[in-house]
Amino acid sequence: MEAPKRRLILHFDLNKTLVMRDPSSGKPNEETVLADIIGESAWGKIEQRQGEEGMANIWVSAGDTLSAFPPGENLIAYKDFLRAEFPKKNEKDEPDKLKREEFNLSQKKKINAVLDQFIKPGNPGVKFKKIYEKMLTKLDLPKHVKEQLGISLVQPSGEQQEPQKAPPAEEAKGLPIANDVIPEEGGKEKEDVDYTKLLQNGRYFLIPSFFSLMRSLKKAKREFAIVFRTFGSDLKSVIAEFNAFCEGKHPCFNGVAPSPLVKFDRSKGNKDLRISNNLGIMYRFDSLGDTAMIVGTLDKADNKIELDDYYAGALEEGVVSLLYGVQDIYVNLIENLQTVCSYAIQDDYSFWASKKEAAEGGKLLLIDEADYETHQIFFDDNISDNPAQSIVDIRDLVTGEPISAKRAMNKFIVKVESDKAILENDYFIKKIEECEKRRAEEIENMEKGILSEEEEAKSTKVDEWALLQQLSTNDYLTKTVLPVVYQGLKEIDVERPEDPIKAFAFYLLKNQNLVKLPEKKAPVEEKKIEASALKSPSEAKLEGNPEEKKDPKDEAKKEEKKEGKKEEKKDAKKEDKKEAKKEEKKEAKKEEKKEGPGLNIMEKIKQEAKKEQKKKQWLNFS
Repeated sequence: MEAPKRRLILHFDLNKTLVMRDPSSGKPNEETVLADIIGESAWGKIEQRQGEEGMANIWVSAGDTLSAFPPGENLIAYKDFLRAEFPKKNEKDEPDKLKREEFNLSQKKKINAVLDQFIKPGNPGVKFKKIYEKMLTKLDLPKHVKEQLGISLVQPSGEQQEPQKAPPAEEAKGLPIANDVIPEEGGKEKEDVDYTKLLQNGRYFLIPSFFSLMRSLKKAKREFAIVFRTFGSDLKSVIAEFNAFCEGKHPCFNGVAPSPLVKFDRSKGNKDLRISNNLGIMYRFDSLGDTAMIVGTLDKADNKIELDDYYAGALEEGVVSLLYGVQDIYVNLIENLQTVCSYAIQDDYSFWASKKEAAEGGKLLLIDEADYETHQIFFDDNISDNPAQSIVDIRDLVTGEPISAKRAMNKFIVKVESDKAILENDYFIKKIEECEKRRAEEIENMEKGILSEEEEAKSTKVDEWALLQQLSTNDYLTKTVLPVVYQGLKEIDVERPEDPIKAFAFYLLKNQNLVKLPEKKAPVEEKKIEASALKSPSEAKLEGNPEEKKDPKDEAKKEEKKEGKKEEKKDAKKEDKKEAKKEEKKEAKKEEKKEGPGLNIMEKIKQEAKKEQKKKQWLNFS
């Protein structure tokens, strides 16, 4: 019998998950974002080679396939290699905030510039050029859609002609502009967003696999809801295209042949997934209980400590609502998604940054593990099983305690492989199926009394410190000291200090945190297996209580054994004495044979004389 299908609440990150543009990060188009994706998914090793300016670090590819996770040991992604080559400064390196931010921005631009050249001839990623071109082709709008929009064709290589200006909406072959009303502060409406401008470069804005997922869920008659989550400011653009899709106005799904007609606008029994007031901003604080969310606007407060004052006017008018505490936020989200089936949330980037981009400050995902009817899944390309480098903060709704990414992976969270999300139309569908399977297994185990904590305890824990010690010399040094040593040498070469050795030593100590070593575990003492461990509980109980286990007969036997051992020792001593006397006699006989009878008689006379002398001394003393 097939397991019941639970209601799905699907959370989607935007940049590099659904949208392949990120202007705020210096990646305004698909070309730059795809280069970044390949740089994050291409793995290799670092080698030292002689260059024009001396020894230099070189990244060497370890394969011709892309992967979200390292396909082997001691590998580093190309982008991580660049981050080490162009490191950012922290507060200790540069106390001046403006100077620090200016320097870090320049480093980021250098990394992006190198990434843009990664797949070009003469660069280490040239082997990935075909994958790059396939992804660009997959993002291309169908020819008939381009004709509707009046835009030029885009070449697969990424070289494109200057796009033609799109005709006015009334002249674009009947193609309308979405009538999206997105409320801002005080409930004011902003101007209509022309979603067609998002398509003017001839490519999808929201990737095709997302639309395939929507159509597949509709065909399967699944109960589901969509939640867009981002740290950025791109929600309005996403909402514009998404609403156009839901209203049957998207040029790829508007029913104009050969495009199919797809709607999610409550017409003809369809779900209503359009986003209007069902949006908000999450504000996070050090205490989870202080978490707040403003619902009904994307206008962000300058000071999140004074939210009531900032939104006072809109609150009074009733156009927004302010929620405090994770329980209220969760209930509001779940209840709203019962009717409108969609939501858009801008998460608190400043809080994540204050936590050094660790999971504890990331996008909040509240999970009620006792809810067997609802299944939440969060898709994000920046998810990691390392809590120090992840973007989603998964919390148990009841206890508020973190749920480890390792346990939640491919069940409540999915690390999106951006290249596959672009190339495979059924990517999200397959991932949901995998998550549902794992969740069903977990629920089955819970009903059988097998707790998730026990599953974690059973998992094999790798001693990373021990693995580090087993590395070859080159790999060990590359992982432990060379990253900071190379940077130090570069710094010395640039600065040319009066005392290079002292300056180099100071640099190493100051920047030793650039190398992250695994924790050395304390040696575990081996426990001896006691005999009591092999006995029955009743025997173990008796052994724990000496008074209960005594038996007179046993005591008598023990005494007999002790006495027997004593007698054996006495007999052994007697035997030893006898043997010693025998040896003395043998030695005496040997001496007689050697020295002759005359000499032997003289010795006896001397001995007799000594005995007589002792007797006289004794008598005189008496």
